[in-house]
Amino acid sequence: MGIAQKYKGRPDLNAPDFASEIKSMDYSNLIYPMVLAVRKHILDNFPEEYHDCYVKLFNETDDITSRVKNFMNDVQAVYKKSKGEKAHHHDERTISTFLTFTTLKSTHFLKIHFIRNIVK
Repeated sequence: MGIAQKYKGRPDLNAPDFASEIKSMDYSNLIYPMVLAVRKHILDNFPEEYHDCYVKLFNETDDITSRVKNFMNDVQAVYKKSKGEKAHHHDERTISTFLTFTTLKSTHFLKIHFIRNIVK
């Protein structure tokens, strides 16, 4: 079973303990490792606010461009609130991974160097 199939439909936004739910997911080499450190830092300080970022990201009533932009801004705000000083690393590649796991049929992984090669 592939990693996408293993985590299909996750994270469960209705899990009783969202922090544990999201920490249990293995993104392998699909996301920048610093995302995991930032995620842990935020979850240790503001798990409800981080959960809210995901709820908005997965709300398909809004267009994908707005959801991605808002997610990055929202995570940045929560990270700063938790005294995070560096970049939050929740970029488009990371977000595409989150979306792919959750909505396996309508979203796909993004690797920017593949896109650049296609465009060229």
